[in-house]
This record gives sequence, structure tokens and C-alpha cells, in this order.
Amino acid sequence: MKILCIIAFLLTTTNTFAQSQSDIDFFAGKWEITIKGTQNGDATVILALDRGADGLTGTVQDANGTELSKIARVVVGQDKLNLQFVVQGQSVNVELVKKDDSHVTVKYGNYSAEGQRMY
Repeated sequence: MKILCIIAFLLTTTNTFAQSQSDIDFFAGKWEITIKGTQNGDATVILALDRGADGLTGTVQDANGTELSKIARVVVGQDKLNLQFVVQGQSVNVELVKKDDSHVTVKYGNYSAEGQRMY
């Protein structure tokens, strides 16, 4: 019985790791995020996510590529990515959910947003 439990655990862990690796691969790169309905109209930021030894790291950039903030926290889930960073003294939580191979739906703080991969 112990062996069965250990095998089940190993299979589950291996499957979870494989999903996380494919999710890391999917989200790595640059994403153009359009935030809708801000006080100044629609706004665009770029999330530049790099694959590292420990997962994803990255920066938030303005539309010209100037760094606004380093991403402090990245949590990768199945078809989902949660980020946390500080912009203009405010902590911001962002969730990206895979829509298709080149698009994500985004929750950017209290705003709805959409994103597309930059090639």
C-alpha cells in the first residue's frame, strides 16, 4: 500500500511539474497589455518575462520600453500567471489567463485588460 501511495504521489508531482514548465514556456516573452477605462483613458504597458533557473522573472515597461518596475512576485499555475509589483508607490496584482497561443485575458488591479504576445 505504501508503494502505491508513493507511485501516485510521484506521478502527480511529475505531471504538475510538466504543466508548470509548459506554462512557464507559454508566458515567457513580452506581452503588450492594454488596460481599459483608466482615469486617463486606455493605457498600455509591456510585461517582459524572462525564463530563469527558478522560473519567471521580469519587468513592467511603458509603451516605449522604459522600465517602470521590477516584478517582485511571479506565481505560475495551469494556464494562469499571477504577478505582483509596485508602480508609483502602489502595489499592483495582475493575473494573466491563457486565451489562445497569442492572447491572454488580464485582471490588472481593479481594471479589466487584454494582452497579446509581442513578436
